[in-house]
Amino acid sequence: MIFSREHSIRRDWKALIVTCVIVMLAGMAVRMQELPEWNQPAYRVAGEFIMGTHDAYHWLAGAMGFGSAADAPPSELLRALSHMTGISVGNLGFFLPAIFGGLVGAATVLWAWALGGLEAGLVAGVIATLAPGYYYRSRLGYYDTDIVTLLFPLLLTFGLAIWLDGSLCDSWINRFRSAFSKKNGKAVADATKDEGAEEETAAPDEPGEPRRFFLIWPALLGGFGSWAALWHGYMLTFLQLTVFMLLFLVFVAGKRGRRGALLWGVAAFAAAGFWGLYGTLGAVVAALLAGALPKNIRVKVYSLAPGLLAAAIVLVASGAAESIVVGGSKFLASYIKPVAQQTAFRGDTGELVFPGIGQSVIEAQNLPLAEVFDRFHPWGWLSLAGIGGFFMLLVLRPSALFLLPFLAIALSAVKLGTRMAMFGAPAVGLGLGFLFLWIGRAVLGGQSWSRYVLTFILGALALGVALPGVSLFLTLPPTPVLSRHHAQALIDLGKEADKSSEVWTWWDWGYATHYYAGLQSFADGGRHYGEHVFTLGLALTTPSPMQSAQLIQYSAEHNEEPWTEWEKMGLDKTRDFLRSLGTEDLHLKPPMPLYVVATFENIRLSPWICYYGTWDFEKEQGVHARVASIRESFNLDWEKGTMTFQDEKEPIEVKSIHVLSSQGRKDRHYDKNTGPNLILNSESRRYYALDDLAFQSMLTQLLIAPKEFERLDRYFELVYDDFPWVRVYKVREVPKDAPAKPQTPAVESPEANGTAANATQPTNGTEPGENTTQPANTTQ
Repeated sequence: MIFSREHSIRRDWKALIVTCVIVMLAGMAVRMQELPEWNQPAYRVAGEFIMGTHDAYHWLAGAMGFGSAADAPPSELLRALSHMTGISVGNLGFFLPAIFGGLVGAATVLWAWALGGLEAGLVAGVIATLAPGYYYRSRLGYYDTDIVTLLFPLLLTFGLAIWLDGSLCDSWINRFRSAFSKKNGKAVADATKDEGAEEETAAPDEPGEPRRFFLIWPALLGGFGSWAALWHGYMLTFLQLTVFMLLFLVFVAGKRGRRGALLWGVAAFAAAGFWGLYGTLGAVVAALLAGALPKNIRVKVYSLAPGLLAAAIVLVASGAAESIVVGGSKFLASYIKPVAQQTAFRGDTGELVFPGIGQSVIEAQNLPLAEVFDRFHPWGWLSLAGIGGFFMLLVLRPSALFLLPFLAIALSAVKLGTRMAMFGAPAVGLGLGFLFLWIGRAVLGGQSWSRYVLTFILGALALGVALPGVSLFLTLPPTPVLSRHHAQALIDLGKEADKSSEVWTWWDWGYATHYYAGLQSFADGGRHYGEHVFTLGLALTTPSPMQSAQLIQYSAEHNEEPWTEWEKMGLDKTRDFLRSLGTEDLHLKPPMPLYVVATFENIRLSPWICYYGTWDFEKEQGVHARVASIRESFNLDWEKGTMTFQDEKEPIEVKSIHVLSSQGRKDRHYDKNTGPNLILNSESRRYYALDDLAFQSMLTQLLIAPKEFERLDRYFELVYDDFPWVRVYKVREVPKDAPAKPQTPAVESPEANGTAANATQPTNGTEPGENTTQPANTTQ
């Protein structure tokens, strides 16, 4: 037979283990090939690797007992492993994604076995673990919930699939053919019928004879789902969806005589999943009691009516029907990218609508459909073949329905963002693997030796489909989310600052601040809603040190939620109040020390930071700063204030030039010129052209201004200086008798910095660590 779903554990267990191990090790090995690139001083601090994703630091901090994640499973796992192995939580968080990435491949192999084609698991598992969409979310250093949000649903649904084995029709084809073409109570024989399938001889609704403790397995799976929801809240939404897929399969594909028992299983699964530990214990106890009943009583209990009643009671009592609608709506809303938030604060004289954050988050950016296919496999046409194969599998194997949401979520990446694309690879891999398997079975026939030959061929095909992805991954550079200098600054700040202190840094670095400094941040990956990014963005975007400092102090005085006061003021008074922070000394007394971190990485993010900081409540929009990363070689004319790219003839005027190095700085301003401001970091060889909005902002001026620059020093005390990478300031409390100073942009003149104009000359390349007396002419 071409289509066979025999998967006896007694026959296949050795081959199953070997296949799972091979695929898992392959997924781990490909991820570990990045290690030599990471193993450099620039990507390590305090004996640990720097993480590859911001959210990883949330769990690392939690593992150290800091923050809201201290009791979360990802943090508890790190803490437990660290205690057992002696390895630091930072290094564990760096390497664990490679292991979980391999496990996804192994889980896909299990699914191939459950669907009756273990040999297809070689191709399916390799595609699942090495799909670019998933690989990008499970690289070294990417310790976040993405490592389980695919793995746990795969394992959960696999468990349900093997529980349902023998209780569902062989295929939808046979189900509908038997429904419309019957003779003497049996389906008309057909060449496509599975030889190993059970005959449906039971009368409608006649109790079947499931195993004695048939209900223990769904109860345990529900408990697993409940625990998985502790890793990520949207696992609960998936659990709810799974319950309704179960009900659909029971009623539409369930064998006659088994539906009552299956409905009891749905009730046990739902009770354990929705009611946590107590629900799991209750469901297991009920399953044991049901199994202990005499056979004649158990048969009656497992009939359709009692099963339907039990499932209805649990679903209604748990609110599952309502919860899946609400949970699904929240899930979709979190990935829709409105310019303004959907919820607004309302005042007496107007409406305060804060900006939406989703549009600036990289993982939430939409993908064209062609790129979605590329996230399944670098060869898009192979992804299409896999999708076609999956729909064939869906027709032939009803339990494959559990995998349909994975593919649907992945395809939604065209609207919900790139992160969603990671979920589709198992379905695509299984579709492609079974296509190859079916073709191979058709060609080789049912000879005794054919299985071994087919396994060899599919192994070779698995290697072939892996090579394009491996070639792509070999070119990927390390992706540390912050520089070693930035991390070290946070470590040193944590040693010196009072533990009650609060740090104002862009929300991307909030979790890293928790881990390295052990200090709270105003915003982070869990506190970056519109009101947060507006307040933080304004503090970093304004050219007024007074406004920035007083906004920070005012926020601290109001429990880090100043918008509650603005809500009372209304739109007009809020706007006037925010302006007054830059013109009147309010002599605020914050309840804790406040620090501001100015880092070179912020320049890259300044278009979005300035967008939020310039948000207009009436127009419901902000202004993006214009910032360009200069990646071509260029020459500077210091006399005229122009830059000329090597491939261009026409010079470009610039307003100012600022060359930054660890040994010093060099500045020149051209008051009569138009054009951008150049910031040239000769240490990192990163060069930027900034418009005035970004250049005059606090995020830039706090970083590049001379030490003890008077108009900054009045409000900010420089407490840590690793120029040109990062600086840390403590917000000063302004004395009551201190006179207010005019607030003009912190743009110093050449004379103020002791530099003089130099002759016109091309610039030369510099290496990191050289004293930069002239800008670098380097292609980045």
